[in-house]
Amino acid sequence: MSDGEPDIIAGYLAETLPLPPDEAGPVVATLVHHPEDRPDAPAVLYLHGYNEYWFQEELAERWRGAGFAWFALDLRRHGRSLRQGQHGSYISDMRLYFEELDLAVARIRENAPERPIILLGHSTGGLTSALYADARPGLLQALVLNAPFFGFAGPRYERWVLNHVVSRVGLIEPRFVVQKDGGPVYASSLHRDFGRGGEWTYDLCWKRAGGLPLLAGWIRAVHQGHEAVRRGLEIGCPVLVLSSARSGGGKQWNDSYLNTDAVLDVVEMRRRARRLGPLVEQVVLEGALHDVVLSAAPVRERAYLEMTEWAGRALRADGRTVHTSAPAAGAPPGN
Repeated sequence: MSDGEPDIIAGYLAETLPLPPDEAGPVVATLVHHPEDRPDAPAVLYLHGYNEYWFQEELAERWRGAGFAWFALDLRRHGRSLRQGQHGSYISDMRLYFEELDLAVARIRENAPERPIILLGHSTGGLTSALYADARPGLLQALVLNAPFFGFAGPRYERWVLNHVVSRVGLIEPRFVVQKDGGPVYASSLHRDFGRGGEWTYDLCWKRAGGLPLLAGWIRAVHQGHEAVRRGLEIGCPVLVLSSARSGGGKQWNDSYLNTDAVLDVVEMRRRARRLGPLVEQVVLEGALHDVVLSAAPVRERAYLEMTEWAGRALRADGRTVHTSAPAAGAPPGN
């Protein structure tokens, strides 16, 4: 597979995937890959979270160095796929994302129909990935979830309002703005420019420091996904769930932003993860951030190792072989 134009990350190619218009207008998705990866190598397909896009080059290089081909999908209205005048990250039904996932899987397997695929989803992308794996039995060989978004965080009354009031408002007034700006505190733990220990640089237009205005229609879509997980899924392939050891955060900056999940409730996350299917393994990472691969170096190195070694075992158990190769040459790891 060599189609696409040079990506914003050196050495990679980006291919635009046309999609049918949805209720909010015309949309596209973008599939990113490295043209030097073996066309028959087991493939990892990465799915980002809300208000995000794929920029974690170091993550990709660790998977490639372990013998996997790397693919990343920027969903409609996210990152590379965001178009003028669109409300970033908006979706009215999580299942709409299945359209670009189906196209991505078809492109990855275009010349190798039996090629194994591991879906790797973070946060809202983890929720989407779990729903997709459940809806497409037998399609994927393994599922890796990095802090999947399985429930709203915050005080009980706030969660009740989101689940039972705002989600109903979203049916009638999907464009109703629930929250305008979440503030840049979480971004301060990630991006170098804030000077609070963040190691990363990324496009602050595609991953906005204050977040995006939350719309009631999006809350409804996510709530429906949460409810599906709460009721229980039947994912047949092996599943690995990675999460921080504890939650933290708060409205004001504090040290927990440097070593906890400051976005989600990890206890509820792990509880609901047990409802995904019969083959779920969980890894708890002390000191991890919400996106575990953006944590401090010792933590994320363990996360890389846990993911790649687990994936190799999952494929071998499925009767498939992973040929370990040397780390790919090219640009330095992604920060």
